[in-house]
Amino acid sequence: MGVNVPFRHGPVDVVKYSATPSPDNLARPLQKSNPNGLQDELIRHVQEDNKMSTFDFGVQFLDTDRMTYWGKHHDANFWIENASVEWKESEAPFHNVARLTLLRGSHLGADEAKAVYFDVTGHSSCDSIPVGSINRARAPAEAASRKARMAAIQQV
Repeated sequence: MGVNVPFRHGPVDVVKYSATPSPDNLARPLQKSNPNGLQDELIRHVQEDNKMSTFDFGVQFLDTDRMTYWGKHHDANFWIENASVEWKESEAPFHNVARLTLLRGSHLGADEAKAVYFDVTGHSSCDSIPVGSINRARAPAEAASRKARMAAIQQV
């Protein structure tokens, strides 16, 4: 599963990331009638299974010399600003740089999970900041969502 939005990767490069699950990962079939089925299966997995799931972490570099859209080359701004335009792996392959492994027993309790949030803009350096129009809209949306969640938690 790749990230559809680009990030700065150092002072010059722009990349997209992916985390690809290993085909050997253990999982039971999800119960389609359970709205928390994926969460429940993940918790079951880290609590019960001996072998933990792994994911290959990949980096896809923006390569305007090789990448084409409808057979034409475009500048970096085109690729950065148009999140709906696919970066074809045949033109810009992912390079696996790490393997992530889940830790046995590593799930958060309900109260701990409520306090967790991701802020990829606020918690990034200038060399790893998200770029493009979608990411510019993301920061205020994530902040508003977090503020609403925290207010709801405090009312409980």
